[in-house]
Amino acid sequence: GNVGEMQATGLEVEADWRPATEWMFQFSYLYNDTEVTRAPGNPALIGTPVRQAPKNAFTARARHHGKWFDTSLVARYVGKRYEDDLARLEVDDFLLFDLRLTRRLNETTEWFLAVDNLFDEEYEVKVENDGYTETGKPRFLYIGLNYRR
Repeated sequence: GNVGEMQATGLEVEADWRPATEWMFQFSYLYNDTEVTRAPGNPALIGTPVRQAPKNAFTARARHHGKWFDTSLVARYVGKRYEDDLARLEVDDFLLFDLRLTRRLNETTEWFLAVDNLFDEEYEVKVENDGYTETGKPRFLYIGLNYRR
């Protein structure tokens, strides 16, 4: 690649809160300030952020253990980032929600219903010089069984 060295300065924070036996809330936040510090093949890269590295990201999860099923709602945020080494192709930030319902059938088996991208948000995962933008997965619903020995 073009990058010889990079520096990342950041902070990661995680917290859990259990206000009652059946409820749990989890939160994690990442601040990650990246910078190219050495680029022997291309000095113009020095001082630019590392590609595809968002400065801010967080995940929040609420879980409820119910009588009939367990519910988990997850919010995922990824901040803006750059697709290219020179930080010219900006990829937008996004916030997605995922929902999962599970019910244990016995000691080894549970069924689940999951919805990724619950609100069917259109979000960017890649941007190219020619204007092409790749979007992320639309709402995705799936059901299944988990078996553990």
